Amino acid sequence: MNVRIGLITLISGMFLGLVSCQKQQTTVAPTDDVNITITAPKEGQTFKQGDIVNIAAEVSYTGQMHGYIIKIKDVEGSIVYETEGHKHGDNFVINEEWTNNSTTANLTLEVTAVVNHDQQQKTTTVGFKSQP
Repeated sequence: MNVRIGLITLISGMFLGLVSCQKQQTTVAPTDDVNITITAPKEGQTFKQGDIVNIAAEVSYTGQMHGYIIKIKDVEGSIVYETEGHKHGDNFVINEEWTNNSTTANLTLEVTAVVNHDQQQKTTTVGFKSQP
């Protein structure tokens, strides 16, 4: 009897694991319906080396999203910082911090909303500066 309950519990757990991160909808709204508002850093804002750069954004969508990706790139396109959040929902508030260790003057913050498992995405950017 205990073996049967254990087996049922194991199979149930495996099934729940498989379906917990599946697509929520079969019809995907266009990525034009994704709204990304970056509130920090501000366009053109300047930070000195060693400063903590607050990264703040709000992402909303008419349907369920899969998560977000944050990247800070230098002028050559090299990534100096990257993180992501695996969240499901129609609205994310993003609050991250990055310590400015860049020697490049011009940097770009990219906030990307990942709409679904098929990697349908929308990206918004803001440029800011670093001073040695």
